[in-house]
Amino acid sequence: MSNRKWIATRIWARSIASLGVFALLIVSPLAADDWGDLDDQWNDDAAEADDWGVWDAGEDGADISGYFESTGITVLPRNLDGEPQFGLQSILRLRGRFEPSDTLSVTVEVEYRDRRGAANPLTRRRLIGAPSLDEDDQAQFPATDFNRELVFDYAYASARFGPVDLRVGRQPLAWGTAYAFNPTELMNPASLAELTGVEPPGITAVAPSISLGTGLGLEGYLAFEDRSRQATALSALAEAGNLPFGFRARAYAGMWDLAAGVVRSVDSAPVAADSEAVPAVDDYAVAELAGPLGPVTVYAEAAVEIDPDDRWEAERSIDGAVGFQYELPFEVGIQAEYHRRGRGAIDSGDYDPQSRLAGRLAARDYLVGIVDFHLFDDRVHTVFAALTNLNDGSVALMPEVQYSPYSDLELTLGASVLHGPDESEFDGRFDLPTGPDPGEVTAIDIARPQLYLAAKWYF
Repeated sequence: MSNRKWIATRIWARSIASLGVFALLIVSPLAADDWGDLDDQWNDDAAEADDWGVWDAGEDGADISGYFESTGITVLPRNLDGEPQFGLQSILRLRGRFEPSDTLSVTVEVEYRDRRGAANPLTRRRLIGAPSLDEDDQAQFPATDFNRELVFDYAYASARFGPVDLRVGRQPLAWGTAYAFNPTELMNPASLAELTGVEPPGITAVAPSISLGTGLGLEGYLAFEDRSRQATALSALAEAGNLPFGFRARAYAGMWDLAAGVVRSVDSAPVAADSEAVPAVDDYAVAELAGPLGPVTVYAEAAVEIDPDDRWEAERSIDGAVGFQYELPFEVGIQAEYHRRGRGAIDSGDYDPQSRLAGRLAARDYLVGIVDFHLFDDRVHTVFAALTNLNDGSVALMPEVQYSPYSDLELTLGASVLHGPDESEFDGRFDLPTGPDPGEVTAIDIARPQLYLAAKWYF
């Protein structure tokens, strides 16, 4: 195809996608009076269900819940003559939901974190050899507490107008049907944290959805924050062409969940130590499906770049995930998932050190395998998860045993063991450039074995 046609295609794709998002934002309130009751699959409460369950407001229209979690961490040495490092992390997360009326609610989630020793991000960076603020550097900021922080992760309002839901503010947004990694989740950072079940980080956005009847709807978002969650106030995000958005149609056909749409991904994360935070703007066509094939649940999703410039090629511009889940007798489940990152490197020599230091994946092809089983009336839950880099043969093993003596208390013992050939991703040892001279590097080791013991109390 000629370069002129590629440019025309690019302009049309962006124009249609932008019109779709803004049309949804404008038409949502106007369409409210033309539809009946909102289908339960599209209501705001269903979208907010998580470990705490769906919200049930009290008689005064307000409800507060949350959890307290304390985790002890031991980072083991690679050699017997080395010394382990220890850390303690305590997290208090509170959620408040306030309903002044049946059609309006406000949700706030705040998290207090106290991280000491090897659990502290600054200390951890020094322990792995990465540049960090030492004690003398931190002393120059007497008003800053580098051990404790209070974060308002979510703060948004939800309004319901018949079949229309509208959420405004800093809110959780997460797309995709895959378990471990979601190619269509282009609004959140992609990292190994996705395997741990951590809540998606909040993003400031306007997010409408419309129910078009049973099992059919439209949803979208217009965000004012990029994937990297830069703490800097980026002037580039004031430009219309740099605003992240997503727009998709979603349908339920029997027991199948289907979706397709368009997403603009914006990422300001620097890829080199001396680079500026200039947003990388990319448009994608996205699709996903999930449903049963007999006793097996299958799922798949894909993101195809529709920004046809000189860089576009099938191998580089297509991300995808496909997997299955099967429940064996005696409450044993098995799951496997293949994940492909088009921009990932095939050769370990091409892995980006800055991305690895940030906890991002480096290679192109991965395989996730999970075996879990329940014992003693679900009081004991054991999970064995493995993430394999199919390009260099390295593997990350994450076994975990969880015991629930009470319905609101969880005790967890787990580990992470990363292993692979020299210079492989999960060997974890690489050189980080630290100066303009190519020879100025710092040796990094991010893959020492780790044990953790956690207690989590819900209230």
